[in-house]
Amino acid sequence: MAKLLSNMRKNKTEEDLSLRQLSEPRFSDERVVKTSVGVDIVDVCLNALVALATGSVVMLAEVLRGISDVVVDGLAYVGMKRSKRQPTVKHPFGFGQELYVWSLFSTLIMLLFLASLSFRFGLQRFLEPEPIENISLIFFILTVSFLINGYSFSLGFRRVLQGRPFWKIGQALSQSTFLETKITFTSDLMGALTAVSGLIALILFKVTGNLSFDGLGAMAIGLLMALFSLWLLKNIKDFIVGVSAPEETKAFIRQAVLEIAGVEDVLDMKAIVIGSNRLLVNLEIHVKDGLVTDEIERLIDQVKDNIKKKVTSAYHIQVELETPDVEIK
Repeated sequence: MAKLLSNMRKNKTEEDLSLRQLSEPRFSDERVVKTSVGVDIVDVCLNALVALATGSVVMLAEVLRGISDVVVDGLAYVGMKRSKRQPTVKHPFGFGQELYVWSLFSTLIMLLFLASLSFRFGLQRFLEPEPIENISLIFFILTVSFLINGYSFSLGFRRVLQGRPFWKIGQALSQSTFLETKITFTSDLMGALTAVSGLIALILFKVTGNLSFDGLGAMAIGLLMALFSLWLLKNIKDFIVGVSAPEETKAFIRQAVLEIAGVEDVLDMKAIVIGSNRLLVNLEIHVKDGLVTDEIERLIDQVKDNIKKKVTSAYHIQVELETPDVEIK
């Protein structure tokens, strides 16, 4: 019996740890976004100086990519701060969805202006090649760009995982309710990949002596920016329309409800994302017969408290009492 109780306590501890890992990421959203913005600013300054010194259109495309990252991450930070304002009479559920508006603006700027400019300059240089100077300096700066973007990317990577194994990054990214982390994750990954694209293009130029590779590298960077911006737009659209909470999170909510003595079953649950790591939860529960009004009120309060304890992203919880269809018949 003692061994059984010990195992039960161990399993309960592991469940609570899993819940904390999913609801309390190791890195705050503010740290991830601030790091990404800082990296972007350094990136733009370095790339701009090298573009002027070398005349490489790949470096000009890297400047435009860096500007797009500053715009995207900067506006994500603005949206993140504004989304944390307290609810008002006019906005009773808070301002969590304001993040989506700022993110939409920034992503459209990246797609319609900066990605298209990068591709246009690359195409022009491809058709009319020009000489490049100080190629070794370009290699050095692109390597630095790859490393600093890689570091910032690693923070977003670990925040998205929230304690899961690294091979589950695809699942974690699709289920994450942290839009600002998805944005910085994407921009930093894009920064690392565009640096690699630029390196490959200029290595080919160095080996072959063909100046057209400079223009091709810039066009590749523009295309990468466009692809990443389209992926972000899809995610932002899902959040604006109203995306459901991950099934894993809903399972934890159900578990938290059923732990309360007096709750017989969860008949229906609707949980949608209304902001960064904020959920609106609507529940229909069946409780045991014979409870008086005061007992029902206390039970509902216990349900809400336990959900918020186990799933910290549950921002607003509505609980309704319902009778199962079987009992009605």
